[in-house]
Amino acid sequence: MIGIREIPYDETLPQLPKVLDASLMLEKFQNTLFETEQSGQRFRVTDCEVVYVKYKPRKPCTVCYQIVIRDTSTNQVHAQLHSARIFESGGSILRYTNAQKRPLIPPCSGKALIHIPEFEMVIWSFPNDRKLGALPQLTDSVLLQEKLLPELLVRLFGQGWTIDGATTDVMNYVPRYSCTVKVMIQMRSRQLAEKTFLTLYGKTYVDQKSGENAYAVMQELWKTDARKSGEFRMAQPAWYDPTRNIFWQFAVPGTTLLQYDMKSPQFAKLLDKAGGTIATLHTLPVTETAHIRLEDRVSRLQHSNLALSHLKPHVIQLLQNIVTLLIDQVEGLEDQPETTLHGDLHFKNFIVDGASVAMIDLDEIGRGSPFHDVGSCVSFLFHQGLEAGLAGSRIEELVQVFVQGYQRHVAWDVTEPVLRWYVVAALIDERVNRCLKKAKPGTVEQVERLLALAYRLVSGTQKIPLGDSLSCIDESPSTHHFLGTK
Repeated sequence: MIGIREIPYDETLPQLPKVLDASLMLEKFQNTLFETEQSGQRFRVTDCEVVYVKYKPRKPCTVCYQIVIRDTSTNQVHAQLHSARIFESGGSILRYTNAQKRPLIPPCSGKALIHIPEFEMVIWSFPNDRKLGALPQLTDSVLLQEKLLPELLVRLFGQGWTIDGATTDVMNYVPRYSCTVKVMIQMRSRQLAEKTFLTLYGKTYVDQKSGENAYAVMQELWKTDARKSGEFRMAQPAWYDPTRNIFWQFAVPGTTLLQYDMKSPQFAKLLDKAGGTIATLHTLPVTETAHIRLEDRVSRLQHSNLALSHLKPHVIQLLQNIVTLLIDQVEGLEDQPETTLHGDLHFKNFIVDGASVAMIDLDEIGRGSPFHDVGSCVSFLFHQGLEAGLAGSRIEELVQVFVQGYQRHVAWDVTEPVLRWYVVAALIDERVNRCLKKAKPGTVEQVERLLALAYRLVSGTQKIPLGDSLSCIDESPSTHHFLGTK
C-alpha cells in the first residue's frame, strides 16, 4: 500500500495531501463505495494504491486508484480501478450532478459514481469514464465475444470462424485520455474444426482523430520494405473501428526491454539492437505526421519550474540554472536532419523476442530532429540506471552501447554537444515531470538526483561517452570487458 505522497500545498486544492494518502482513501472507499450498510459489511476494501496522478498547480487534479475488495461471504478477492477528479472549493457538486445524468455501468462491486464533498471529489468506477465512451464495450467480455470480435474476425480472416471464448486484461489506463486492453481469443474454423488462439490489443482514445491517425501511420509503416524484410519489427495494425473509436492491432510476441536486468551482458546486446531499431524507424517515410519542434520543447522547459514550485529553494534554483544554460545553448545547436520520430521512447516500448527487438506504441509518430528520440532513450537509460543503483561507469558503458548501435545505422553523425542538449532537455521535460506527476514516495530524492545529473551534463562537467563505432558488438571478442562481462 502506498502512503502519503510528496505533493505540494496548493491553495486552490488544499485537500491534495488527503486524496493522495492511500490509507485514508482506503477508509473513504470502504465508507462510500457500497450502497447499503449490509453490502459494506459483506465487501471489505483491503488495499488501496494510487496508480496515476495528473497534477498541475491551481488546476483540477486527476487521480486513479486501484483498490482490492474481498467478499467475506466467499473469501474471493478482486481488483477494481477508480478515476477521480479533485476540484476547487464548491466545484464538485455541479460535476457530480452532471455525471449522474449520463448512463453508468455498474462495477463488480459498489457504486458506479461517488461524491465525497469534503474533498471536492467525484469518483468514477471503471469502466465508467466521462471522456472515454467506448470503455464499457471494450472491457465487456460478453459484448466482445458476441458482437465486436465477430465483426473484427470477418474483416481480418473472412467468414467461417467461431469464437469459443474471450478474456480481457486492462494493460494501460490513463483516465480521460486513453485505455489499452489485451484481448485473448479462443477461436476455431467451422470448416476445418481447428482451434487456435489469437491475442489482440484494443485501444480507445479521447478523440476519434487520434485513433484514425494511429491506424493510418501504422498501416504506412507496415507496408515499408524495412518491415517486410524483417529489418524493422512492429505490431501489425488490424483495424480502426470508427463507430466505437477503437484501434485494433495484433500482439507482438516477447517481453519488454524494461524486464531485463541492466547488469546482464544480454541487456547490453539488446540495447545495441534497440538503437538499430530506432535508427531504422528514423529512415522510414511517413506522411502527414505532426511536427515535433525544438521551439515547443524550449517552451515547456521555460514553464517547468511551475511543477517544481513546492520543492526546496535550492532545487528550484538548480532547475532554473539548468534551463537557463539550455536556452543559452540553443543557438549553438547545429542543423539536424528531419526524420520520422516515435515520440514516446522508453524501455517499455521495445519488445524482445529472442535476439530481435520490436517497437510498439507507434501512435504518437511525428517528424523532427532524430535527437528527440535518441535523447529520450538516453535520459531514460540514465534514470533507470540511477534507480537500479548501477555504478556510473556501467551506465556510461550502456549509453555508449546504445548510441553506437544507433550510429551504425544512420548517415548523420551523433555529436556529443547536440546529444547532450537533448538528453538534458528530456531529463527535465520527461523524466523529472513524470516523476512529479506520479508523485510516489521518494519523488523529491528522485528529482534531486536527476537534476544533479542534468546540471553536470549541461554545464559540461560530465560528458556523454560516444566512443568509436563498433562493427558488431555481438561478435567482437574485444567487447567482453566493455560490456561488463567476465
